[in-house]
This record gives sequence, C-alpha cells and structure tokens, in this order.
Amino acid sequence: MVLRGWLSNRELAASLHSLTTALQVQAGESRRESPPPFAYAEGRRRFGTVGGAVVAVLAGADGPMKLEAIHRAVQEMLDGPVSLDSVGSYLRINAKGARARFGRPSYGHYVLITRG
Repeated sequence: MVLRGWLSNRELAASLHSLTTALQVQAGESRRESPPPFAYAEGRRRFGTVGGAVVAVLAGADGPMKLEAIHRAVQEMLDGPVSLDSVGSYLRINAKGARARFGRPSYGHYVLITRG
C-alpha cells in the first residue's frame, strides 16, 4: 500500500508539532492541563445516599407511609435538607415494574416490598 498526500509526510507532521509546542511554551501557555480530579459539588450528596435513606426509613416503618412523612424522616436521617422531589421521584420510579422495590397501597402512600 502506498500512502499519498499528507498521510505520507510524517516527518513534517512531527516537525510542526514540535514547533507549535515550542511556541506555546514561549508564549507562556501550558501544553495541556489535566482536568481536575472528580469531586462532588459542595452541598451535594454522594450518589445513592437519598435512595438508601428512603429504603431505611420504609424498612423501619410499621406500615404504609405518606410521602411527606418519608421526606421528613429522610431529612432527619441525613441531618440536612433534601428535596421533596428527589424523594418523590425515587419512590415513583422504584414503585413500577416487575422489580419494584416499593408498593403503593393508596395514593401518596408507600411501603417497602420485601422479597424472600
């Protein structure tokens, strides 16, 4: 196979790369800064924290609980504010389908489904 055009001139490409790198260094620009390591934004919880608290609250409940009561208990457990929408969304999403974690015996009430 014979390469033609710009693909065949590797020496020129290497020279251009070293020249542009040298110009960037002279201009005071860093070549490439590595991205900062991942960190959660200040005030945000780790993934799964709210969901784990919802499961723990319903596991300790004697019967079905209203969304508002679950929300208050989750806030107490996590010792800080939690969005009502986060709790409600987690409950709604996990109360549907064949692998549902929560039952919904009546409107606005949820119960943990235990599988044996």
